[in-house]
Amino acid sequence: MNRSVALTILLAGFLTTAQAHFMSNLFPRKDFAHATYGKSSAVHHILISGTKSDYKEAFVSRILDSLKADSIYISVIPLKDLKKTLVQNYQAIFLIDVCIAWAEENKVLDFVRKNKNYKGFVVYTTAGDPNGCGSKSFPAGIDAISSASDAAKVPELLKTILGMLHNKMSQ
Repeated sequence: MNRSVALTILLAGFLTTAQAHFMSNLFPRKDFAHATYGKSSAVHHILISGTKSDYKEAFVSRILDSLKADSIYISVIPLKDLKKTLVQNYQAIFLIDVCIAWAEENKVLDFVRKNKNYKGFVVYTTAGDPNGCGSKSFPAGIDAISSASDAAKVPELLKTILGMLHNKMSQ
C-alpha cells in the first residue's frame, strides 16, 4: 500500500474518533433514568439504555409496553452506567443512540466494541441522514438500524426492533 494512502486512512480514522468525542462533549445529551419493570426471576432479561428526546422517550415507552406484556424483566439505565454493566446478565441489550456530525454517541460505541463478542445487541440510531451512521460503525454481527426521528415510521421500526429483541432472547 502506498505510504500516503496509509497515512490518509490513519488520519481519517483519528479525525473521525476525535470528531465523535468533540461532538459528544460539545452537545451533551440527557440519558434515560434508572428504572426496572417485571420480576427479576423472569426467564428473560433485557437492558435498555440511551439518550433522551421526546421522540426516543415515546419510542422506548412503546417498546416497554410491548415487552412488559411478555413478562420480561427490563432494566433501564443511563448511558454513563454502561461501563459497569455485565452483558452476560442479559439476553438482549437495546441501545438507542443519536448521530451527530456523522458520529454515534461514544459511550454506545465504546460499550459495543468492548463487548464485541456479545451477540445480544440491538442498536437504534436516530439520525437526520440515516446513511450517515448506523451499522457500519459497529462490529460485524451487531443488529443496528438507523432512521430519522419520524413518527410515521414508528410502527414499522417498532415491529423490526421488537422482532430483533425477541430473536435475541430465543437464541
